[in-house]
Amino acid sequence: MIISDLCDEYAVLVSQNKAPVYGYDNVNVPYGLVINDDGILVEVRLLGDFSGKKPINKISVPARFVKTSGIVPDFLCGNAEYMLGYNTEKPEHAVKAFQACAQLHMQILEGIDDPVASAVRAFFLQGPQWEIAKRLMGDCWESSLKMNFALQHVDGAQTIFVGDFPGIYVQPVL
Repeated sequence: MIISDLCDEYAVLVSQNKAPVYGYDNVNVPYGLVINDDGILVEVRLLGDFSGKKPINKISVPARFVKTSGIVPDFLCGNAEYMLGYNTEKPEHAVKAFQACAQLHMQILEGIDDPVASAVRAFFLQGPQWEIAKRLMGDCWESSLKMNFALQHVDGAQTIFVGDFPGIYVQPVL
């Protein structure tokens, strides 16, 4: 009875966006890395509310791992070091972080025959695209470096978060 009540309360919190769906985290991701079918970064979108000190855009992403002093990539989103291979203070660390992120995406998306999954794989095969992001972002670049970026895909008509495509089903982390 108590467990059932707790489950019901959790379901209410999820429906109100006050708690993430099981296996997911609600994360502040104020920037979208928009990629085309070839995995080329074509735009960096500002997402959410940029009126305060820090931009706010909470989205649901596959459960993330606790960051340690080592390299721990996450799926579909991360900071500039993981998603773009950029860190001026530790450039060799950024290269390893990007490579680990690429490897994670390749493993998860292996065997998925979907144009969006192919675009994500192509994005990581392109290598770090931080120079393109820096050019596209202009003055916003420096302030974005500690924030999260999420992969988005443009198909010519619409741009959408990669995790929202039906072809990319993400198994909750248990």
